[in-house]
Amino acid sequence: MTETKKSFCRFCHVFCGVEVDVEEGRVLAVRGDPDNAVSQGYTCRKGRAEVEGIYHPDRKMAAGQPELVAELRALRAEPVMDGGGYEPEEDFAFRMITYRMKGAYCTQGQNLPALRKKRSFNPVLMNLRAMQSLGVEDGDIVVVDSGFGSLEGIVEATEDLAPGVVALAHGWGDPSDDRDIREKGSNVQRLIPEDQRYDPVTGLALQSAVPVNVSPRSGVPPASHPNG
Repeated sequence: MTETKKSFCRFCHVFCGVEVDVEEGRVLAVRGDPDNAVSQGYTCRKGRAEVEGIYHPDRKMAAGQPELVAELRALRAEPVMDGGGYEPEEDFAFRMITYRMKGAYCTQGQNLPALRKKRSFNPVLMNLRAMQSLGVEDGDIVVVDSGFGSLEGIVEATEDLAPGVVALAHGWGDPSDDRDIREKGSNVQRLIPEDQRYDPVTGLALQSAVPVNVSPRSGVPPASHPNG
């Protein structure tokens, strides 16, 4: 006999409410819970595909899940813009991704002296070739501009990014902190609008793959970078 149990999705931090069909201890299907006051029946494709991850031989989500494949087809059909923008009239050279740094979880960890000795700011990570094209080196101050806002950051080279990508960890640069960016880091939220490019169901802002331009901060000589 099939039973329907109420639970919540653990795929991400939104925790959408779900209904789970179970028969003899085996999950048959997962769907959004219309009675959940927050998600109101919504679940993303990843959440609905969790059942495949439960029973996949490698405990992984099947890459060929039909809804995900359909979404990939739609994405592939979208026009490819020159540069990093989403619209034809946008003129951006990079896409910025966000990530968490080792030793700090969101805003937790920066106040611990032992961790601050290792890293007191979140660098603007860039491919070395991209840095050379801008004429900047490790430890230089750059300006990152998304068109919605801008910030100053300390640039650092990495081989882990393609030339058209920059990366900045979130959870740094407390706006109430008056210290220099080398001591508190850069607040990535200054680049992200809250009223545009957000998910209409969850209200989540576009927090990664943000179109940006990067330029050297004029009039500032290269500074020492003890954490580099």
